[in-house]
Amino acid sequence: MSDRAALQPIDVLDVEERTYKEALQATTQTMAKFLLSSIGGRRTAASLGLRAVRPVKGWANGTEVKQSAVEHKLRVLYRVTSSISEVYSSDTAAAFLQSTNPQLDDRSPLAVLATSAPEDGERAVLAATRALLEG
Repeated sequence: MSDRAALQPIDVLDVEERTYKEALQATTQTMAKFLLSSIGGRRTAASLGLRAVRPVKGWANGTEVKQSAVEHKLRVLYRVTSSISEVYSSDTAAAFLQSTNPQLDDRSPLAVLATSAPEDGERAVLAATRALLEG
């Protein structure tokens, strides 16, 4: 648990609102850099349905995302990772993404994001994230 969480109760709605707004405003470069540093390239690429880390590293260096569905998933992944990292830690966010989750029919959030239509994956993974944050 983060130091902040240990000192005071967390307002989950506040965290969700803040990370939602951050995800809307962040550049792909900012999001890619954050994800590479917090959950790593392999998890980031896998969550986006990519086979290689190279595109993610390119975005971190300023290359534009060419597919809107991938950018949508990138924003969702950024939002989820940022929320969990704020309340717990980036290690917890990484574990959450790759662990099976009962709210996702025992699929991992990583697999759901990678294989689902962007809006469907977003809805399901955000609900599972909210359940984790609410404790």
